[in-house]
Amino acid sequence: MDRLPTEALDNAMQLAAFQIIRRNGAVVAFDPNKIAVAMTKTFLAVEGRQGAARSASSSACPPSSCGARC
Repeated sequence: MDRLPTEALDNAMQLAAFQIIRRNGAVVAFDPNKIAVAMTKTFLAVEGRQGAARSASSSACPPSSCGARC
């Protein structure tokens, strides 16, 4: 089994110390993956699939590198 780098392990342990109070009153451990999913859903709701495609193409081909308008 692969071991996490020390810094990543330290970060994971720090995040594990946080607890979240959900809207229903339940106390749960902080899960950064849920934040990532929520941000992705929000981006897609605002920008739609076209925004996701545009964002992916611009990160693959920045204008400064090829001169194209992606």
